[in-house]
Amino acid sequence: MVVWDDWGGFYDHVAPPQLDYTGLGFRVPMIVVSPYAKAAYVSHTQYEFGSILKFVEDTFGLGSLGTSDSRATSIGDVFNFKSRGRKFKPIEAEFSKSYFLHEKPSNMPVDTN
Repeated sequence: MVVWDDWGGFYDHVAPPQLDYTGLGFRVPMIVVSPYAKAAYVSHTQYEFGSILKFVEDTFGLGSLGTSDSRATSIGDVFNFKSRGRKFKPIEAEFSKSYFLHEKPSNMPVDTN
């Protein structure tokens, strides 16, 4: 999974839900990368960071930690474990894997470009 932990300062036309004294905050994107992820699926379920933990707890029969996972909705709906899973297909890229493995560090501060 790829999850942003920062809303990035962009305007969101949907007000954050107020579930407790701090609320959930602005919406952030999540991309699920898995052979069992539903193809071309966009979930419209409201999740929170505890939803990932809830999924792990439900999948492996673990108890709740009693934090945000106890109120969260599991991300289980984005998967189809009844399928055989899709085979990995590499994506054509401008640079090879070797390029990134052997590129010398720029020593520039992060996020300045």
